[in-house]
Amino acid sequence: MGIFKLFKGEIKKIFLKPGIFVITTLLVFVLTLSAFIFSPQSRGNNLEEISGNTVGQMYDLSFGATSGQNLSRSKEKIWENNIASSQTMINFYNDQLADESLSKKQVLIDKIEESKELYKIYRNKCAQTLPDEEKEEARSNLKASLVNFRNLYNEYITAYNGFYYLLIDSDDKMELDFFLDSAITQPFQSTFTHTATQNKIEELDIFRKLTGFVNNMITFMPTKEDLELASESLTKSISNLNEIENEILNLKNNYSTDNSIENKLQYRTLYTKYKQCAQNANRLITLQIISSAIEDISDDRIQEIYQFTNEVDTKYSINEQLLICNYYLDTNKYAFEYASPLSLSDTSNQDANMYDFMYFSLELCSFIIVIYIVFLGATM
Repeated sequence: MGIFKLFKGEIKKIFLKPGIFVITTLLVFVLTLSAFIFSPQSRGNNLEEISGNTVGQMYDLSFGATSGQNLSRSKEKIWENNIASSQTMINFYNDQLADESLSKKQVLIDKIEESKELYKIYRNKCAQTLPDEEKEEARSNLKASLVNFRNLYNEYITAYNGFYYLLIDSDDKMELDFFLDSAITQPFQSTFTHTATQNKIEELDIFRKLTGFVNNMITFMPTKEDLELASESLTKSISNLNEIENEILNLKNNYSTDNSIENKLQYRTLYTKYKQCAQNANRLITLQIISSAIEDISDDRIQEIYQFTNEVDTKYSINEQLLICNYYLDTNKYAFEYASPLSLSDTSNQDANMYDFMYFSLELCSFIIVIYIVFLGATM
C-alpha cells in the first residue's frame, strides 16, 4: 500500500511540472506532422520490363527469343551465362584437383622456362657467325614468348571466364606489371645491338625475377568436398529452374493470346524469378568455391589480395552472402519477392502500408522520445 502511495505521489510531481506538457505537445505535433509529410516513393515490383501486347508476344521477346537483340534475354542465354558457366567452373577445379600438371601456376613456370631456352638459343646464335636475319628472328621469338607470358599472367589473375586461377598481392601485381613492361620493351629497342639486348636481359635478371613473382602467387583451389557441395547446389538450382520453366510454358500455352494485365504481370513475375534463380545459382557456386579456396587465408591477407580488393571483404561477409543465397535456393523465392522493412526512401513493399508510416514516424520522433524519457527520469 505504501509503494502505491509513493508511486502515486511521484506521478503527481511529474505532471505538476509544465515541461512535461511542452514535450508531450511537441511529440504530438511531430506525430501529426508526419501524417502530412509521409509520402514515400513507391518501391515498385522490381520485375523485368518486357514489351509485348500479349503473353505470347512477351514470351517471344524474352524467354523464347531465338534471334535479334532480345536473344540476350532468352532462356538459352540466361542458362549459358549462369548455369553453364557454373558447371564449367566446377569442372575446371575438378580437373585441377585430378591433375596437378594443369595448374596455371605450373603453366606460367613452364612459360618462363620456355623463354629461358629461347634466350639460350638467341645467345648461341649471336655467338656464331650467322646472318643477321637468323639472329633477329631468335630475338623476336624471345620477345614473343615474354609477351605470351604476360598475356597468360593477365588472363589467370583477372577471373577469366568468371573464376579464379591464381591470386596475387596488390603490391606484387603493381611491381610485376611494371617489371614486365620493362622486360618486354627495354631489351628489345630498335636501336639496340644484339650485345646490348643480351646485356639488358642479364641486367634485368628477367627469368629469375619472374619465377620469384610466380612462386609468390597463391594457387586458388577449393577442396574436393566443397566442389561436391557446389555440384549439389547446382543440381538443386537446375531443379528449381525446371519448375519455374514449366510454369512459364503453362502460362504461355494457356494464355498465349491473352492481353490481360493480370496474366502479363504473372509472366513478368515468372520470368524475373527464372532469371534471379539462375543468377543466384551462379553467385552461390562462386561463393562456395571462394569460401573453400580462401579458408586458410587470414582476413588481413585477403585485404591485400588484388582480386578481392573490391569484391571480398572478410570471410564473415562471404558466409553472410552464402547464407542468403542458400536461403533463396531452399525456398525458391528471390529478392524481388521479399519486403525491404528498413527502407526510408521508398515503401517496404510495392505499396505504402501502416508499417511504413510507423517506421517513418518513429524515425522523426526518435530524438523527441529520447528527450521525453530522460526528462521523465530526471523528474522522478
